[in-house]
Amino acid sequence: GLVERFRALSRHCAPQIIRSPKKIFFTFLIWGYTICIHIGNVNRLGQNVMRKHLFLIGGASGCGKTAICQTLAGQIDTIICLDGDSLWHPQVFNLENTMQFYDLWFKLAKEITDNDVSVAIFHAGLGLPENLSSFARETFTVHFLTLYCSNQVLETRLLSRPEWHNAGARATGFVDAMKGLNAKYV
Repeated sequence: GLVERFRALSRHCAPQIIRSPKKIFFTFLIWGYTICIHIGNVNRLGQNVMRKHLFLIGGASGCGKTAICQTLAGQIDTIICLDGDSLWHPQVFNLENTMQFYDLWFKLAKEITDNDVSVAIFHAGLGLPENLSSFARETFTVHFLTLYCSNQVLETRLLSRPEWHNAGARATGFVDAMKGLNAKYV
């Protein structure tokens, strides 16, 4: 049955769609934990009835969002994985236009989900429910997943990035800000 299929999934890392007689699930493995998300139903005629699903995977910079996005990308035909850093640029994102930046992602996700696929966006701020716009709430069934690592691991990962080598106080300020964001996800 379905439980046996979930157990079998936990033995490997390949994400997959599991269809039971009445429900459809997306399952994948992250760091030894099997994640199972209900993404649709099977109608009385045996047809898949998929809703518009938006998966928002958040966490502080350095927690592994990009690595997981790259691992999952292209693995499931019905879910498009997008790295939030793709549009991250000072001209597109700054503290004064944060909600407009998030709405840009939600509008892009809507265009993609209109093609009968779901979208997973991996981005720090999008993973916080308070950053969800009314447009996103009305358009999608939203699923939040938070990636977290200890502050010590976070600091080590961030300071190992080339852009923070020899950055001094600027690097310290950024690391401290990410530790603060990390605390919001606990």
